[in-house]
Amino acid sequence: MGGRLARRVLSADTNLRRAATFCAARRRQGGGGGLDGSKLAAGSWLAGIYGGYWTVQNITFQKSPAQGFVLTSSVGGVFKNLVTADNGDSGFTLRGDGTTDNLVQNLDSHGNYDPANHGQNTDGIAVKFGSGTGNKITGARLFNNADMSFRTPNAKR
Repeated sequence: MGGRLARRVLSADTNLRRAATFCAARRRQGGGGGLDGSKLAAGSWLAGIYGGYWTVQNITFQKSPAQGFVLTSSVGGVFKNLVTADNGDSGFTLRGDGTTDNLVQNLDSHGNYDPANHGQNTDGIAVKFGSGTGNKITGARLFNNADMSFRTPNAKR
């Protein structure tokens, strides 16, 4: 696993032949352990994952100036019991042509709002810039997001 920190709290990529896990040690009321992006520079994502076969669970991603959690070119990942809340753009984003066959289970995404666009570009969960083929989303609770709570590649306002 190779990791790198840039303008985000967490940014990491993996070799497609190896699995990687990122999780909070224990579940707490209101979510697992949390990452708070309130001190990040404007436009910064809180967390970004590149590559495949990640397991991310029991974590809260909150108060990012931009996206809370972004998957790019991710295949075969498992994302369970996550919270994305009060971010400055979409809470949870799956993006890119290679982002396929992921499982998102029991996601709570709420209160996401992009002030720069008066809330017009903020989704609870967004599948963007690719087909989204084989991605499965179950048990998601998406509410009080400024734009759509759920956006797919062909979604219309």
